[in-house]
Amino acid sequence: MNTKIGKSFGLALLMAIGVVVTMLAMGMFSPGKASADHNTDSTNVHLVTFTPGSFSVNAKTSWDVTFGVSSALTAGVGTVSITFPEGVVLPSTIDKTRVAAGGGTDIFPLTTDPTVSGSTVTLTVPATNASGGALTGGTDIGAGETVTVAFSQLAGLVNPAKSGDAGSIALGTAGKVKTSAQTTLANIKGSAVVITTTISLSATSASEGDTVVATVGGFTPGLTVSLSGQLSGSAIVGSDRKATINGTMKTTGSTVKATDTANITAEKTGTPITLKATLTATASGKAQDVIVLQGRNFTFTAGTTIANVAAIDFAGVDINTGVITGSNVVTTLPYAFLNNDKDADGVDDDFTISIRIPSGATKGINQIKVTDSAGKSATATVDVEGRTVTISPTEGPPGTVIVVGGSGFPTSIAADDANTITISPTFSGAATTVKSLITGGAGDLPGADQYTIPASATATTVTVTVSIKGTGGDNLQTTGSAKFTVTTRALTVSPTSGPRGTKILVSGDKFTSNGKILADKITVDGKATTHAQVDLTSSGGLPGTEVTVPATAGLGSKTVSIADNASPALTGTAKFTVTQPTIALSPISATMGEIVTVTGDGWVPSSAVTITVSAGGGTKVATANGVGHFETGVELSSVIGVGLKVITFSAADGSTLGNTATAQSLTVPAPKITLSATTATVGSIVSVDASGFVPSSGLSKLEIGGADVREGVHTTNSAGSLTVSFKVPGLTGSQLVTVKIGSTEVSTSITVKKPTAPAPSDTTPTADVFADVIANDNLIRVFRFDNSTQTWAFF
Repeated sequence: MNTKIGKSFGLALLMAIGVVVTMLAMGMFSPGKASADHNTDSTNVHLVTFTPGSFSVNAKTSWDVTFGVSSALTAGVGTVSITFPEGVVLPSTIDKTRVAAGGGTDIFPLTTDPTVSGSTVTLTVPATNASGGALTGGTDIGAGETVTVAFSQLAGLVNPAKSGDAGSIALGTAGKVKTSAQTTLANIKGSAVVITTTISLSATSASEGDTVVATVGGFTPGLTVSLSGQLSGSAIVGSDRKATINGTMKTTGSTVKATDTANITAEKTGTPITLKATLTATASGKAQDVIVLQGRNFTFTAGTTIANVAAIDFAGVDINTGVITGSNVVTTLPYAFLNNDKDADGVDDDFTISIRIPSGATKGINQIKVTDSAGKSATATVDVEGRTVTISPTEGPPGTVIVVGGSGFPTSIAADDANTITISPTFSGAATTVKSLITGGAGDLPGADQYTIPASATATTVTVTVSIKGTGGDNLQTTGSAKFTVTTRALTVSPTSGPRGTKILVSGDKFTSNGKILADKITVDGKATTHAQVDLTSSGGLPGTEVTVPATAGLGSKTVSIADNASPALTGTAKFTVTQPTIALSPISATMGEIVTVTGDGWVPSSAVTITVSAGGGTKVATANGVGHFETGVELSSVIGVGLKVITFSAADGSTLGNTATAQSLTVPAPKITLSATTATVGSIVSVDASGFVPSSGLSKLEIGGADVREGVHTTNSAGSLTVSFKVPGLTGSQLVTVKIGSTEVSTSITVKKPTAPAPSDTTPTADVFADVIANDNLIRVFRFDNSTQTWAFF
């Protein structure tokens, strides 16, 4: 190729000759089987390579024809004639834009349309480059260059309708090339072009019956293509000469072959799909049940009848020989099973064996995996039935006897010390274990096994576990469990609250059958009560027993507790609220000689309560009624004296009962006097109220401004009060009023004013005045406003 022309195809070329040129430029075409070394024979065209773009029969495809020349070809003048291999179908005409040619790497679209005659295409060497510029310089293709002629898929060439060699080298029908400079045709040597169909598979391994997708290409549209060998299935070839077949995996064959109704084939050889082993198992069972495993398509050495199995895993653990059963099983490792042709594929690669579900298998879906000596393996699953443990009752105090039942255990297990009932957590001094359990033919417990919750158990939730040792030799325990709630042994007390000394009735149950409550073993707040020995009933019931709340019991919610004479003792408790009695005073302020009402509540019914007044005020005993209430009057003694002070009232029912009330306070007010008026006029009368003085004491002083205004003899009453009055003497201004009774003297102040002169008054009857005036026929009206009375008068 003349290098002055340039080497770029350009956008115009890409648009003109289509996809195939692009593929060529990118190096995406590769030679087929027809290829040979070029020679430099001076008389012949160099050896030719025909490369179809797709090795598919009946495919409209691109072609890449490569050959060497020893003589130059002039641009726009030289010609090339290409005879395609036998079976290639050419269109009657070919568009020049669908063909490119040139030497070396400089190939350009044809300038003129090529001609088609039979299986031969004749073209003229391009006269212009990709951009349309003239190719100058004398020659387009130089001597000794390698020439490439590229036919786009859009040129319309169709591959042969049959797979295999296209044409015959011996007969000279495998493709030829000649040029206008070299007239001798040059045949392909070595191998002919091979036009092929294609087949690809979606998997390299599959189990019998699995679906493997086979995708075939290069077949004739509309024909049926069928699979044989390792796969079976068929489909109709589409317009794109392809078909997708959902093939079914078989156990025989070492190839996968696709054949259409025109007997065109595509094939993969050498066992392209590895046959997977499969394993099935009995769907469900319980611990130690015998289940059947069926293996298919495992690895076997030709001529043998025994399959050596490396491992049988149950839930990830290699089970030992003790779980294998059946006369066809060798019980020494490695496992060996008699095998035969279970799936009728002509190969003794299948087996059926029985195993026991391990005793410790967990409830739910468990995986079983069998691996043979060649490393081939398969898995299956079994749904293991869980163990169920039932207990009755599900809660109760220590010492409760529970009945234990269950299901899902190994069947027909004989009594053995390894078959037990236990609880967790354990308790101090309690190691109770029930042994020698048995199971029935369905793997159930008989429902007669009993377990006693230890007397030392505390209030909590415990796990009751049943363990059964299986017979399969795996040395594992089959276990199941249930929950039991340990409660306190409840007593009944009536009443549930009251002061110390209250008599309460205590009863209960679930103690030791025909046991005893020894004398004084019923306690309140840890303090012993006094009672005789109590015999329990045959069912462990405590008859109602009356006890008295001890005087030493504390206040608040306290525990009533009993313990029977069993070893260890069974105990029961209840709550009793020890209350404190109360007193209240009315009034809460009083003086000597007054009666104070004391009210009490919450005392022991019919009990005597002593009320004590502080400061030597004395005592009084009151008796509570049937509901613990009393009300009594206490007179304040003269010993209390006068003056502002606080005294207390306390109450107690004695050391036998032990109750005291919170003390209540009473205020004794200071002596005082109160005047009937704070302001008075000379000559007016003022009253004096005196209180808080010594009862039955005489008034020794009553003065105002130092003037003695006493009249007569006055004495305080039993409450230390008196009322007296005096006439205000001729004093003015603020004056001190002083009262002395006994030895106590108290003063207060009063304001004294002078008296005002009375306003003149007209005593003449209004009616007479008016009558005289009217009689004289001389009426004069005079109006007057009285400011002091805020009234009007007229005359």
